[in-house]
Amino acid sequence: MAKNSVPPAAAAEEPRLAISEHYLTTMWRENPLSDYLTNRLVRVDRNTKASIAILGVLHRDFTARQDKRDTGSEDEPVLFQELPEHAFDGLMLAMESLLEESEVLLDYVRENQNNVCGQPFKGASRG
Repeated sequence: MAKNSVPPAAAAEEPRLAISEHYLTTMWRENPLSDYLTNRLVRVDRNTKASIAILGVLHRDFTARQDKRDTGSEDEPVLFQELPEHAFDGLMLAMESLLEESEVLLDYVRENQNNVCGQPFKGASRG
């Protein structure tokens, strides 16, 4: 045994893990709308944000293709590389899926299916 051994360190605090719920969902939970209505609007909001992000990537790819076409060999190289065709197709499918789901969710609310707008606030009884 060592003469000058170091005592064991104190137990570390319980690690603080990230909240498993996305920040958009958390923000929506803080509003006064009923959970029934909020759940649909959360999905529309997330789908919209995801679609905007995908559109940004597709725009960057479009710009890279234009730059590649318009840049001569003596010019500076293109900043972004083009997306492979399968990645571009996958992003288009993802965006289509997100927008279709949002359309269905908004139709549900607009048409007041199952009286989703009948009791729009938390704490109100559903009929």
